[in-house]
Amino acid sequence: MTIRRLLFSAIMLFGGAGAAHATLTVQTGNHPQIDDNVISSSSCASLFGGPGLTIQGCLNGSHSTLVDFTSDESIDHAAGGQAKIVSDDGNGYSTLTTSVVGKTFATMILNVEASANGTIDFTDGTTTSALFAISKHGSNFFTIAGGPFQFITFTTFDAAGAPAGIVSGVDLSDIVNDVKQVRLGGIVDPISPSCPPGATGSFPNCSTALVPEPTSMLILGSALLGLGVLRRYRSDD
Repeated sequence: MTIRRLLFSAIMLFGGAGAAHATLTVQTGNHPQIDDNVISSSSCASLFGGPGLTIQGCLNGSHSTLVDFTSDESIDHAAGGQAKIVSDDGNGYSTLTTSVVGKTFATMILNVEASANGTIDFTDGTTTSALFAISKHGSNFFTIAGGPFQFITFTTFDAAGAPAGIVSGVDLSDIVNDVKQVRLGGIVDPISPSCPPGATGSFPNCSTALVPEPTSMLILGSALLGLGVLRRYRSDD
């Protein structure tokens, strides 16, 4: 292999190195991460208060960091400071997409309250989770990790995992009364990645977004050294 080819290979490997996109993982229950509450307070720099297909909240710790909630039917914020997303018509809904405007996020916690027993899955557009049972009795907390995510969408189904169908104009899959206690973590600007205040190097996306892997650095360093030798050899000629 010539030095030029070595350099090209090193640059290609280095360019492909960086933060590996981990697999979407979903756990039942509330497993706190380094995250922040999403609120629907009027102090948010929000453009879409609701009702509408998309409504906005913001992070409790950063009112300029806006969070979009989007459904296939009109939704709204219930009264209160914390984000609590309800259907506009009061008949529930079956799908909700959460995204952070202009940024990605690594973790998410949410509580889905249902009007009937059913199932739910989550997707980041690449990976779709297994079906999880949701109950009409009490809370249904889920913790999602494995970002960076541009969005997370959930969809509810009947207890058998199939769309329940429409009866008398009512979609029986619309079993979500509300989604609340939403928390997001690992929020990063994909153009200028940085660690949130107080986060450590182990925080999702911090060290991997900014620091190349040691092996990649070694390859690149060796290739650049080789290029320097080549240039010196040619100048001696």
